[in-house]
Amino acid sequence: MIPTEPLTPVEASGSVSPPYGSGFVPLSAIEGLNVQPSWHVVFERKDLPAGSLRAVEVDGTPLLLASTEDGVFAYLNNCGGSILPLHLGTLVDGEIHCPWHGCRYDVKTGAKNGSAEGGLESFRVELDGDRIRIEKRI
Repeated sequence: MIPTEPLTPVEASGSVSPPYGSGFVPLSAIEGLNVQPSWHVVFERKDLPAGSLRAVEVDGTPLLLASTEDGVFAYLNNCGGSILPLHLGTLVDGEIHCPWHGCRYDVKTGAKNGSAEGGLESFRVELDGDRIRIEKRI
């Protein structure tokens, strides 16, 4: 609920204006929508050769890095939402093969092959020169 008679500040370091009376706040008034992503440096590119899978933990989140000739892809390191890690699997012909269930995931999209459901949760990756960086999630 938005008060009809807002409090008047005694002192403010910036401009203060009354709240929006209609109850709706326009998107242009919300700060932070254009916040630049925060990135973590994870590996040197040379340490993750094409065709390899690597497990890493970022802020307590287990991730799987999959490296191909086309780039590096990052996913939550579990098979289909289970707790079983995928980094023990293999990367063959553009597919991540689960060592536990035999599931196969497209390395570029994380989609589970043969199913519309159960894909991998992806994380944005940026190649910055010789470094691989993963976007931090809030």
